[in-house]
Amino acid sequence: MVSLNVLTDGVFTSISKNGKYISTNMFDPDSYTSLGTYRWDGSGKWLRVTPIGSCGSDTTYNYGVSNSGAVYGLAYTTNDCRNFQSFRWTPQTGTLLLPAATVKEDGSPGNGRPNQISADGSTIVGWEEDSFGSRIGVVWRNGQPSVLRNERGETVGEAFTTSANGQVIGGGLFDGQDPFGNGWRRKIDSDQLEYFAPLSEDASPINPYAMSRDGKVMAGFSGNAFFSLNPAPFLWTKQLGAVDLNAFLKDQGTSEEQWFSLWTPMAMSDDGTVIGGWGLGTQFFAGWVLEIKSAFVCHADSTTGGMPQTISVPFPIEFDRHLGEGDTVGRCPEASRK
Repeated sequence: MVSLNVLTDGVFTSISKNGKYISTNMFDPDSYTSLGTYRWDGSGKWLRVTPIGSCGSDTTYNYGVSNSGAVYGLAYTTNDCRNFQSFRWTPQTGTLLLPAATVKEDGSPGNGRPNQISADGSTIVGWEEDSFGSRIGVVWRNGQPSVLRNERGETVGEAFTTSANGQVIGGGLFDGQDPFGNGWRRKIDSDQLEYFAPLSEDASPINPYAMSRDGKVMAGFSGNAFFSLNPAPFLWTKQLGAVDLNAFLKDQGTSEEQWFSLWTPMAMSDDGTVIGGWGLGTQFFAGWVLEIKSAFVCHADSTTGGMPQTISVPFPIEFDRHLGEGDTVGRCPEASRK
């Protein structure tokens, strides 16, 4: 651990995929107020994102930084707390507002903000408010915004995550929207949503918060943290589907003595083998990093007369291939190994 010697407001801190830039919101302990968004470039120097408007002492909030050092987030555009938009900032351009996909009744841009950006900043996902104040999913592709809709033309819930290459995005549905409790993913150049089910009807809705570079691995949270009986973090691949991440790790033989639940995955490496997030454990809230270089499957080996054998295969590509060929997740049952 190396301290950056600055105080933050504890909301969000972002790091670029190439590890060169960090953006966060700083905090003034004397006035107990936010100082807005700042960016660090590895030289020890913090640059402030120029405010446009304010809501009391709040001006800008960071939600991501690209590999080029561009910061993305929410900026208040007036001084009355009622108007805010997504922004892009660099030292050269200053703070530029992104165009909105929606408009208010008075014709002004709709309120909204990003949730996540691709490594190069070409794809930005987030939300804007509709006329009822609900957060509808929005994507910006090369700076151009569009509202996300399902096959019936209905708006859907927030877009939470994008693959690092910006080619796949994912998000959630509104309460009561069909298919009930499902999450969705979509290729950036397609209008077709691909749905995936929650861990159970009780553990709905399911929302993806992290993707691999190609979008073939996802992680997030399934359930309502306050009202579901069995909410849990999830892991997803095409052949695996969404599974309880806590249960998956226990079935693999991973030691989790200090954790009650890994709770919320928030970030993922390009190849999908490293996941980071925060959870609940013996020391209450804590951050975690999980590495899945390989995983066990129960494999029916034709060379042994079809007798199932437990084998370890590279995750996620070989793991998914084995599942697609009929292998099952985890170690073989004791009876099949005798």
